[in-house]
Amino acid sequence: MHRFPHLPHVHDGKVTHMERFRSGKGLSPLTQIEAYWRDLCSGGTVPMRSEVDPRALENALNHTFVLERIAPGVARFRLAGRVVSNLMGMEVRGMPFSSIFVAPAKSNVALHLEKVFSDTAIAKLSLCGQTEPAQPTLDLRMILLPLLSDFGEVNRALGAIVHDGTIGQTPRRLTVRHVSHERFGDIRTKEPVPGFAEPTAAYDTGIPYLRVVK
Repeated sequence: MHRFPHLPHVHDGKVTHMERFRSGKGLSPLTQIEAYWRDLCSGGTVPMRSEVDPRALENALNHTFVLERIAPGVARFRLAGRVVSNLMGMEVRGMPFSSIFVAPAKSNVALHLEKVFSDTAIAKLSLCGQTEPAQPTLDLRMILLPLLSDFGEVNRALGAIVHDGTIGQTPRRLTVRHVSHERFGDIRTKEPVPGFAEPTAAYDTGIPYLRVVK
């Protein structure tokens, strides 16, 4: 991939200096992704899915995923980096977001997830791996950031996850320790962008990737 040092990424009047995010120096993947998302939020508007440029997050892509809301409290993975797939021991693209959590946690997760979409909230989750005999301790952190679709609806989310510890035997489903929310505030929706509308994808077991949006 070619690098373009010091050249900003410009989209819809927003200027994002990609190089400072791309380096990721001194930043955890969660911090880097949140900082990039906030940088896109010019004018108090939640970013559009098509504004997210993978080149700006190349050092954090393994930790990154994109969700699509398909019903209240329900979303599925549109794209997923290696960390989520490693947790499940399989490709998760097209799978429900709830599939990475233990059964007792699913209803609680659905409530927090819906806040991201309906209340335009940033969600930060403290998680741990399900405890099984001989399984190592696994602590995780996750962030969910709302995104607008190209039709101006808050039905996408940019997410990231990091873990401390060994995953062990998979699938390693997760339990929730703590969740905090930060209301982004009232947003201004945008007009659809001709030619950039993203169709709903069917279940796909292909190799995960984050496409570059020109």
